Amino acid sequence: MPIFQQAEPGCGPQERRWRDKCVDAGLDDDWLERLNSLAVLDLISICEGHPDEPEFEHRRTPHINFRVKEIHAETIAAFWNSERAILAALIDKAFLALPLSVVFEVRSGRELRSGSAADFVLCLLKLKPAPLSLDRRPPAKAEWFRLTIDAIETLDHRLADQLG
Repeated sequence: MPIFQQAEPGCGPQERRWRDKCVDAGLDDDWLERLNSLAVLDLISICEGHPDEPEFEHRRTPHINFRVKEIHAETIAAFWNSERAILAALIDKAFLALPLSVVFEVRSGRELRSGSAADFVLCLLKLKPAPLSLDRRPPAKAEWFRLTIDAIETLDHRLADQLG
């Protein structure tokens, strides 16, 4: 008879409790601490990757997604619109040499909710492993997270410097 691992209360079967959140069981506490201690970026989603998921399911591969903290979003969006090459160079310098697929996007709009209206600006940074070529093996999961988190911290420091 198989033995089933008991999930943390309120968490899924492949999750554990970290602070007040349920996270994938394979995510290292140090990674989570580092990603939640950034000056400019807020972690909004992280997944260790679940290769047993159906083919073409986004959860098969690891990912880390951020948004620029609300207090900095307008400034970063304005910087993107006026000095795009400088901000693009910061992103490129942090990530271009790594086996990553990186998307930085700026969104703006207006939200109506419960009788009130507000404009919003949202800056997102999305990272996942780069598609594999036939001659390249994927890095081990721990190595991918280590390299990616190092690069994220580098970008966060450089963005903080730009914000002065």
